[in-house]
Amino acid sequence: MIRIHIVEDHVVMRESIQHILDDEADMEVCGASATGEEALDHVIATRPDLVLIDVSLPGIDGVEVLTQLRTQRPDLVAVMLTGHTDAEHVNAAMHAGARAYLVKRDAYDLPDLVRRAARGESFVTDGGEA
Repeated sequence: MIRIHIVEDHVVMRESIQHILDDEADMEVCGASATGEEALDHVIATRPDLVLIDVSLPGIDGVEVLTQLRTQRPDLVAVMLTGHTDAEHVNAAMHAGARAYLVKRDAYDLPDLVRRAARGESFVTDGGEA
């Protein structure tokens, strides 16, 4: 079972992701946060295997959230989920320790991409394929 925490500020997107992942027999959404500040507390409390983090969050952005989480949970698998496709955002996320960088428009097969990251694959999507 892959335990997942979602960090996404848009409620419709957050609930949609949760619904998609909860329908998978091998996945469980164990928590969700709307801000970076919430995520710092909730991710530590819920102890997920994998965290999906939006890059653009109110307050602390997703890259900074990941940087701080990695100091407490270096084993945590992180997938950045974003609309940003530029190299600056990709490089910052991967440097912070993201296993994968997933452009939201590539999320049509989110469960498979989550499984790939949980298995240890690193990848970046660019609006096309991973």
